[in-house]
Amino acid sequence: MRRIAHISDLHFGRVDPDAVIALGQELIAQAPDLVVVSGDLTQRARSRQFLDARAFLDSLKLPILVVPGNHDVPWHNPVQRFLGPHGRFRKMIGKDLSPVLRDPEMTVAGITTSRALVPHWNWANGRISTKRARRVATLLAAEPAEKLRVVVTHHPLAFAPSPTGGASPDGTLPTFNAAGALRALGAARVDLMLSGHMHVSRAACLSFPGPKPDGTPWTAVVVQAASAISTRLRGEPNAYNMIETSANGLDVHIRAWTVGAQDFATVATRHFARIDGVWAASQPLTGQS
Repeated sequence: MRRIAHISDLHFGRVDPDAVIALGQELIAQAPDLVVVSGDLTQRARSRQFLDARAFLDSLKLPILVVPGNHDVPWHNPVQRFLGPHGRFRKMIGKDLSPVLRDPEMTVAGITTSRALVPHWNWANGRISTKRARRVATLLAAEPAEKLRVVVTHHPLAFAPSPTGGASPDGTLPTFNAAGALRALGAARVDLMLSGHMHVSRAACLSFPGPKPDGTPWTAVVVQAASAISTRLRGEPNAYNMIETSANGLDVHIRAWTVGAQDFATVATRHFARIDGVWAASQPLTGQS
């Protein structure tokens, strides 16, 4: 069994100080096997904000895999944005924009979706490279079949639907070239996709067209994380996901911040099972998401 703490959209520079302290204490107490940070560590990609994010991550003293988000690319400095969009991230957080972590039970691969320029007026939207997705797919396909195969991006490659209907509650555009990337990742039969960006907690099992000519579909568990500690909320409280894996399934526990209790607590759990390589929700939703 493995336990993954999935946090996202920290936005240092615009955080709730009490939530920062509580999240740090929570993660240290939970002691997961891995902390995944799916982007937007900063609010404006300023050096001070990256240093604060670095100090927080270092304080955990836990294995960590991080990918940058669109807020980690400077928008206020056009020269830096286009000549070195991830310069500060590389210097202060991690040099590798495609980090990979392997252990006997899982392989986790990050893919950067934040770009200096995307084919849309809103630069906050993401874009994924098919070439990079193919490289990750080749890497994951070479792993033993029994290992959990996880992909981490900041922008969702697919939207997990809301319980009240609608996949994208604020009208956010899908990540550019997501369809091509999903076709590439389908060759590796990715099990779990983690993302953030939308500041909402979601977990669902989705089916995608297969990469083969017959279009044989493949399934994956798609999980989005709310903002863990930022005051930039979108109708949901600060929260993170604790994911517990087993040989034939996984549970996603959404743990939300309660201001009154000054603590994180599980408010919803989703259960997923993998049978003959096919993922499905194995039980109804517990709580709300």
